[in-house]
Amino acid sequence: MSGISSSPPPAQDELRAAAWAEVRDLLELQLAPLGRRALTALGPRPGENVLDIGCGGGETALELASLVGPDGLVTGMDVSAAALTFARRTAEGCDRVRFTAKAAA
Repeated sequence: MSGISSSPPPAQDELRAAAWAEVRDLLELQLAPLGRRALTALGPRPGENVLDIGCGGGETALELASLVGPDGLVTGMDVSAAALTFARRTAEGCDRVRFTAKAAA
């Protein structure tokens, strides 16, 4: 029975995160123009607190952090624990960004 793993199958969230990680760079490139338009429309200012719902891998949260400056705060929220793991790694060292899980309904 070689080739059959005795380890449990990966959790569904882990599978989603692995699939997302494979296409992350291309997806970010594709969505970047929409993200820039959304940030322009939002118009975050220095010192503001911003909630990024569905923050995914955290790239937008980091961009928001640069816009709200040292006196602002960005909180990223996502239902995917795996995506939040990516987001925390992305924002490592930036104390103006924090991430939290939102339970799925």
